Amino acid sequence: MRVAEGLLGLLLAWHVTQAADYQAGREAFLAGDWAAARAAWLAAAEAPEPEPLAELGLGVLYEHGLGVARSSAVALHWYRKAAEHGLPEAAYQVGLMFELGLGVAQDPWTAEWWYETALGETFCPGEIPDPLQRITRGP
Repeated sequence: MRVAEGLLGLLLAWHVTQAADYQAGREAFLAGDWAAARAAWLAAAEAPEPEPLAELGLGVLYEHGLGVARSSAVALHWYRKAAEHGLPEAAYQVGLMFELGLGVAQDPWTAEWWYETALGETFCPGEIPDPLQRITRGP
């Protein structure tokens, strides 16, 4: 019983830390401190239980070259991870990148699959916000 309680406490501590890392990254992002945002989001994204919003934030940083070298390929990597963790905004971005050939070979069929994935997450086409909007308005 004590082992189970200890493990539960450890898991809760990881979750609280990852949420704090995401929030610290969001606050740094809103203040224009891209390096601090990247560091906090990277910690949350690489946690044992990754924070999808942190993965989305990393995608935004790399897509727009905010404090990092602009890289569509790295942005795609982080958007895909966030999409795989259930964020429709990220799935939409992955679809867009495949449609336009940003960081990946242009592939309309794969783009369509990702768009359908985004729409399958209970969003209507006009309701999927830009990842930047998701970060600035909060979870």
